[in-house]
Parts: sequence; C-alpha cells; structure tokens
Amino acid sequence: MRLLVTGAGTLGAAVARAARERGDEVLLADVRTAALDAVRCDVTDTPALMEVCGDWRPDAVLHTAGVIGRKVDAAPPLAVGVNVAGTVSVLECARRCSVRRVILASSLAVYDWSAPDPDRPLAEERAGDPGSLYGASKLAAETLARTFAGGSGLAVTALRFAGIYGGPGGGGGALLSATLASVVRRLLAGEEVALPPLLGCAEYLAAADAARAMLRAAEDDAPPWRVFNIGAGRVHTAGELAGVLRHVVPGARVHAAAPPLRVPPLDIDRARTVLGFAPEIPLEEGIAALAGEVAREEAACTTTSS
Repeated sequence: MRLLVTGAGTLGAAVARAARERGDEVLLADVRTAALDAVRCDVTDTPALMEVCGDWRPDAVLHTAGVIGRKVDAAPPLAVGVNVAGTVSVLECARRCSVRRVILASSLAVYDWSAPDPDRPLAEERAGDPGSLYGASKLAAETLARTFAGGSGLAVTALRFAGIYGGPGGGGGALLSATLASVVRRLLAGEEVALPPLLGCAEYLAAADAARAMLRAAEDDAPPWRVFNIGAGRVHTAGELAGVLRHVVPGARVHAAAPPLRVPPLDIDRARTVLGFAPEIPLEEGIAALAGEVAREEAACTTTSS
C-alpha cells in the first residue's frame, strides 16, 4: 500500500516504521520534521496538505497528528484548531484526492472517567461527556469525521486508543509514553523513583500494537464510518507496574506513591471480531523494549557529546 501518515509522535513514528518494515510505501508528514522519507506540513494548512496528498496519491491516510495531554490546556485555541479543524482538513484533502479511506487516531479520553464502573469494560457506545478539553476535541473530531464520511464517499475509521507507550526513539510524543520513558531513564541511571500519579492505574498499549491496529484498519474493506476501541485488554496498577520495572531494570528502586485505583479497561471485543485485532505485546516485553530504546538513545547522546 501507499500510505500518508500525519504526525511523527509516538504513534505516527511507530506506524511509519511498521508499514515500511512490511514493504509499504510511506510518507510521514509532520509540522516539525523534514527528515528523510518525511515532509514538513501543518495539517491545518489545507492548501499545503492538498499539495502533499496530491503529489503522493496515497491509498489511505493514517491521521495521528494532534495536540495532546497538558499541551491542550496550555493552548486551547491552537489545540482545538489542530485536533478538530486539522482533522477536517485531512478529510477534505483525502476526499479531493480520491483516497479510499482515512484512519483517525482517537482516544479513550472521549469517555466519562468521573465515576467509571471498574467491573464493566468501556464499550464504544458509552462515549460522551469527556472530562477534559483534549477529550472534547477528539470527540468533536470524531463527530465531524462521521458526518463528513456519510456524504463524501470516503470511508473513515476511528480508533480510540488506550495509553500508548514505547516506539521509535523511546516514544517521546504522548504524555503517558514520555512519562514512562522518563521513569525508565531515571531507573537506568540508578535513581530512586516514586511513580507519578499519571502511572497510578493505566491501560498500557505498546506502540507496535497500536501501529498494527492502524494498519489492519487501513487494509479493511470498511463501510463509510466505524469506530473501535484499541487497548491492551487489562489495566495495571502502579504496584504492578513497579514490579514489572524492577524485573526489567535489575536493582531498580521504584515504588508506587499512591494507593491502587480501580478503573475499567476498554472493551476491545468489536476490534477482535471485526478487525481481527488483539494485543500481542505483554507489558513486561513492551517495557523491556522501551528500556532498550532509552539505553541506546542515552548511549548515542554520550557518544555525541564526548
């Protein structure tokens, strides 16, 4: 396949790597990069994106570009512009260039996490009332994408991801990924670490699994609109994460600072049944890979500075 991937963060970089490894032709478009096999392009700049899409003529667009986490609260107009208007720009360019389908990276943030039932996995139908501006922007993007797909002839699939971590370069894009990478980096340096609240209770999805889900959706002969939860199928407490880190990093001094919480995982039955997707990378294996990426990055920095 010929693919256009927007965004070079944790997910976008992992998708580009996985696609190239299996032999796809991939162009990575990001507002910050002009590296090999990539082009600098802001998704909110519709004429520029139209030129990229028209020149590349992809079979599918995998849209991962966005403003995430605390960056949304720091700059709401920018974040909503990128996450919502940027998504419409991607959809319009894909439609005008006769792209077959767009895969939209959405988030578990579209759900109401104020009082979840820990014994009832969150199904796709329960989206609504997000508790953050980020979640609201992703839900708005989904709503516009569904409406757009219904009248444009373009097939759009939205994937609501759990907490993605790891990936090329240690996965420094997403907030959870960057936080976990920072913890691993400190443990490898021999520091004692109290796990931050963000890692108190989370559903960890390896970037390679998330990338595989996006590529599976891009291959699927989909109807105009579908939405899937993409998660790991279980939630890990901070105590469980600390145990994994101690096993992966021998001698690691890490502890959970907060008592364990109970939140539900995403219900991924629809993705299993329709896409044939199931997570393949256990947390310990994924963190071991992350530790290897971080160690190589630190070694490269040391070599460069010496």
